[in-house]
Amino acid sequence: MMSDSSSSDSISLQLIDGSEFTLQDTLGTLTDLKLERDQELEHVYNVQMNNQLFIPLDKSSDTLEKQQQLTASFTRQLDDDKADECLIPDTIDMYTRTLAQLAKDIKNMEELVELATNNLHKQQTEISRLKEKKIELIKMKEACSAANKTIAGKTYADELGTTNKIFKEVRAELQKVVAVMFPTDEKMRDFLAILCSKYFSGGDDVWVDLEPEYRDVANYLLEADVIVYNTYNKNQVRLVDL
Repeated sequence: MMSDSSSSDSISLQLIDGSEFTLQDTLGTLTDLKLERDQELEHVYNVQMNNQLFIPLDKSSDTLEKQQQLTASFTRQLDDDKADECLIPDTIDMYTRTLAQLAKDIKNMEELVELATNNLHKQQTEISRLKEKKIELIKMKEACSAANKTIAGKTYADELGTTNKIFKEVRAELQKVVAVMFPTDEKMRDFLAILCSKYFSGGDDVWVDLEPEYRDVANYLLEADVIVYNTYNKNQVRLVDL
């Protein structure tokens, strides 16, 4: 209970054990508490200033709610983790688990290497087969080219022989016709010989210059459609195409 006094210094509290707790005692207690709180604040300030990660103290309701959610998430994650999966570093269990995992990885890599080797062997076999096929195709192409040249040469020789034979027969028949139709006309024979020589010699030069002594003979052959004039030069004639 509180005892009455005429001054503030005489104010005191009567404790249960009978001792008195004066205002002076209260001031000393509050001073000690203030000193402890100042030391705690100084310690927190030093920690925050010397730490690279500075987290401001925010006592808002949103921040407190997020902190509680984060703490709950960490707690659930720790509860879900199995004890045997949380190996202690530098222990036999950790080394055993690490070696087993390495052995498993090595086995997987060996299987991948074997698979790659098999694929490489298949590709090399396919490349060899394609090279052989290319060589066969080249040989076939060369054989076909040689055969075509042989056939073309033989055909050309046969056609040339047949053409020469026909020309000889035509010349012989033409000579017979000229001898029968013009037995005494030497100019006709000479002019026809010149025309035939130009025509059967081949090439582009099949035109014969029309000389004055052969003009009457040329007129006769023009009327008989045996020869034709040159479109660009009326002084040149040639045999019509057979």
